[in-house]
Amino acid sequence: MYVHIPVRSATLLFTFALLSDAADWCYESSVPACVYDVAHWAEHYQHCGGKSQSPINIDTNSINVNTSLHNFVFEGYDEILSDVHMVNNGHTVQVLLNGKNLSVRGGGLDGEYVADQFHLHWGNETAPGSEHQLNNIQLPMELHIVHHKASYGNIEGALTKPDGLAVLGFWIDVGKRNTNYDEIVNELQEITHKDENTTIPILKMADLLPANCELQNYYRYHGSLTTPKCQEVVIWTIFETKINLSQEQINRFFTTLMTGNIRLTNIFRPVQSVNSRSVQYSQGQTLLLKGTIALFTCALTCFIMMAF
Repeated sequence: MYVHIPVRSATLLFTFALLSDAADWCYESSVPACVYDVAHWAEHYQHCGGKSQSPINIDTNSINVNTSLHNFVFEGYDEILSDVHMVNNGHTVQVLLNGKNLSVRGGGLDGEYVADQFHLHWGNETAPGSEHQLNNIQLPMELHIVHHKASYGNIEGALTKPDGLAVLGFWIDVGKRNTNYDEIVNELQEITHKDENTTIPILKMADLLPANCELQNYYRYHGSLTTPKCQEVVIWTIFETKINLSQEQINRFFTTLMTGNIRLTNIFRPVQSVNSRSVQYSQGQTLLLKGTIALFTCALTCFIMMAF
């Protein structure tokens, strides 16, 4: 069902306003009203020409194992959320998590980070569209869950700090139909055009992600937002285990959503130079609490789940 977000919920859209900045940027010059396509962002947005930009290619031959990168603790991710707003903002589809009491800590982060929103990046019928690459390979899609550091109060304050944001990234590959994404995929038809919004009645974040026992291996580096103004304030975590969606589910994103009078396709920023930055790897720390017994149990559970 299509709904308008009322005025009292306008603060939920504040996150997008901060992270997208303005309507004059785009990924491709063919987009209506586009002034700066991705190749020209740095001409107008100073940070986009910085030395610590994102996304990057993750070269597994050049990573450094960091034994301090332990497991994450996800707060509220197992809770059932109701009436979650989803919007076509003209750049992507964004699901707003403000006020839903979701947060992460651990994982080498210094403190608690509160979830604000998640969004996706994709390509088109013939080409993939993840932002980060793995050994120079681009995956079909990528999911980003954006969090701000709790001690900074809100996302606006966090955007001025070098460790202001923690973004959890997940590559999405082609596999079996993922029924946990049905609510999101089915609601896309309600937000075909820019600025249309809808409500997802029930959502549980943990269901959208790999099982907990598959979240121990991840890559870590310091970078930027991948959209203007490209502030270099992001602690990036890219998980090794991929999310699988069916080809039909993936297709629904770039065949359903529009910006202006054209389809919303190829919504990713090309990889940026790593420069002098180091990419860290967690190397599968054992689970806390139960040690190797818990690790074995979790691995067995994952195996059984994948078998079915």
